[in-house]
Amino acid sequence: PRQDRRVQLGMVIDLEKCTGCLACVDACKRENNLDEATHWMYVMAFRDPGEEGGQGEGRAPLNFLVRPCQHCSDPPCVKVCPTMARHKREKDGLVLTDYEICIGTRYCEVACPYGVNYFQWAEPKPQPEWMKAHLRDYRSRWVDHNPPRGVMGKCTFCPQRQDGEARRGVMACQQGCPHDVIFFGDLNDSNSPPRRYLEKKRKEKGGRLSTFRLLEEMGTKPNIIYIGHQPPREAKQLDGPVTYEEYGWVDERRNVLEGPRPWLMRVFGG
Repeated sequence: PRQDRRVQLGMVIDLEKCTGCLACVDACKRENNLDEATHWMYVMAFRDPGEEGGQGEGRAPLNFLVRPCQHCSDPPCVKVCPTMARHKREKDGLVLTDYEICIGTRYCEVACPYGVNYFQWAEPKPQPEWMKAHLRDYRSRWVDHNPPRGVMGKCTFCPQRQDGEARRGVMACQQGCPHDVIFFGDLNDSNSPPRRYLEKKRKEKGGRLSTFRLLEEMGTKPNIIYIGHQPPREAKQLDGPVTYEEYGWVDERRNVLEGPRPWLMRVFGG
């Protein structure tokens, strides 16, 4: 392979195998010690009224959309950050926030069409001892785990894992998924796990594979490729088999933090 080829880490998410169990959400929260009302991943259940069959006579089947940060190649959040705290890491294309530079303007939250940015309103949960040694990446910038008060946070693609040897190429959400839904790696490498999985699935489907990138028409160049059913404008969001309320992950800040229902309805018109 060419030595000057740029690495772009990303995901393939197979929505055809997702059951909405929230195991990926749980793994992300545990890995990053997130507060109860903060989620760096969402799993949203929806129905397309245009589909037939599924759960009950005359009812459309239940579909799921897994939504982490898309780690765009042309991220609008980076363009609007006045301090350059939000940036795209040169080595692997991760879109990260330097917690020591961020002043919490929330411009990134406004600019992002995916609704993945969170402002840390209160003092975060205390960091366990093991986490304190993994807050900084290979450049010594504090970009990982839960942010301090007054700072923006979001899905990071686990830089502490990608910078090491033992867990490189493995995400916490991917590791926590019991259904083998998430495939992570260099999207520019034809031999990477996500690219190999796409090819394998395409062959299984006889060369016809339904894939999409979320809101790709906005020019952000997202680096998550979904396999399965894209939510149409007529999609209706529903509670999944497991709800965030059942997990105790919803509190009075839900409306402020732009939970999954407002975002899906705003974007897809449900």
